[in-house]
Amino acid sequence: MTDFFLIETEPRKAESVSRAIQAFGFETWLPMETRFHRNRTKRSLSRMWSVPILIDALFAAVPRDAHGQLQRIRGFSHICRDANHVAYAIPGAQVRAFMAEVTAVNARTERMFRTMLEGRQHTKRKFQPMTPDALRAYLAEKFGIVREDAA
Repeated sequence: MTDFFLIETEPRKAESVSRAIQAFGFETWLPMETRFHRNRTKRSLSRMWSVPILIDALFAAVPRDAHGQLQRIRGFSHICRDANHVAYAIPGAQVRAFMAEVTAVNARTERMFRTMLEGRQHTKRKFQPMTPDALRAYLAEKFGIVREDAA
């Protein structure tokens, strides 16, 4: 797997820098978080949007020998480096794990938004009292207790 590098950009240029790096033929990922606003009076005014998780930064799998090409990109600022001024490489497995986590959280947020728009309640269930037959079945299944009530 290739290593990723954290690339910082000029303000509000992360998307255009990402497209330019992809045009060079390298993989990039701009982590985005999905958010939504619920309008309680009019559902049609409820909306969902995405915002960057990292401010003016992105991950790119650019080999070290091609880092000089990044200087030609408009909006490129610099590559994050360690104390010895060496570009800090992030293992691809860590970036993919972060990518999977962000995707799961965004999917959950989008599902909550769709559920909200459909008008279904998703957090609370209506209380249903347990019948004596259901109680006997539950005790037998969970604890192996078989009760025979005298009628």
